Amino acid sequence: MSQINFAKEIIEELNEQINFFKNYKIKDLTIGKTWETRAQKISSSINSNPEILIEFKKSNIFNSDVPAGNMNLIKKFIYNFFLYLPHQIRYHPYINMLEDGYDLLKKKNLLNLAIENPITETGLPLIFKKKGLKYTFRWLRHILLLDSFNKHLQNKKDLNFIADIGTGFGTFPYIIKRNYPKKKFILIDLPEQLCAANYYLKSEFPNLRFATFKDLKNVEIIDRNFVENFDFVLVPCFFIDKLSKNVTDLITNFASFNEMPQFWFKKYMNSEIFNGAKYLFTMNRIIRPQMDQTKDLDISIMDLPLEKYEKIHFDIFELYKWRYESVKVFNIPLYGKKVWFDAHYEYIGSRKT
Repeated sequence: MSQINFAKEIIEELNEQINFFKNYKIKDLTIGKTWETRAQKISSSINSNPEILIEFKKSNIFNSDVPAGNMNLIKKFIYNFFLYLPHQIRYHPYINMLEDGYDLLKKKNLLNLAIENPITETGLPLIFKKKGLKYTFRWLRHILLLDSFNKHLQNKKDLNFIADIGTGFGTFPYIIKRNYPKKKFILIDLPEQLCAANYYLKSEFPNLRFATFKDLKNVEIIDRNFVENFDFVLVPCFFIDKLSKNVTDLITNFASFNEMPQFWFKKYMNSEIFNGAKYLFTMNRIIRPQMDQTKDLDISIMDLPLEKYEKIHFDIFELYKWRYESVKVFNIPLYGKKVWFDAHYEYIGSRKT
């Protein structure tokens, strides 16, 4: 099947989901204005031009990255110009972040791990290259998460099923599956995000088994026996109550618990799947204001039920230490001003019995 026909097939299934969920009732359901606007933009864009799904990393509308693949011609010219200057000059915000990330991997002795797990070309990301290493800022995040998994979870004999809440286009399931082929994955997110995950993971693992919306819509309970038949099960967040208590061993969430409306945060915290998992692995901001500036309270580390877990690992996530604000002239970014990033933490725990 050609790429374009493959993309159209996935988009058709997304449209079926959207129509299905228009009449799917969850009390007080809201995904928030920010996420609803993004979801509508994704759906509209890929329906009008399926190439945007094929180039989902370059388009930068599913999950943002650095360097951004959708820079306009002027911004791309400026970025490419600074690429040819000594990076020690540290003018361009993107180059600053990518150089900082490389330095962090070097400090942690993770350059070999990054080289062994190169960023994939699927989705056509704009890739930064340094001394044989190809990466983006988002990819470095997953190299660090892979390292933590290797150090703290790889030897757990009772960890075979992993549920990734807010999976985006499935980078964490991809990189863990690549290193641990026997693990099975449940990916949970909005249908539009799972659309990209569907395209990405099927492109990278064409011979593996997938369960998507068409397989799930008439299933009453998604339990361990069901997931056992697949490598990846892509579950729209609206089906969270279909997931049984014993369906996963590990819950993961990276950089999205803080971004949710309180409704969805509480729904995940109270769900069968969350409370039935033996392990939790998360990386998030210590606190973040509500994205939609609603009356909802901010979500912080204090809102997670960490008292229910025995700590395995806890630390500051160093990749998000600095960020760079663009200083613009005539709306053109010329250099990056160094400022503190919102503090992020990384936590791995085992549920108390």
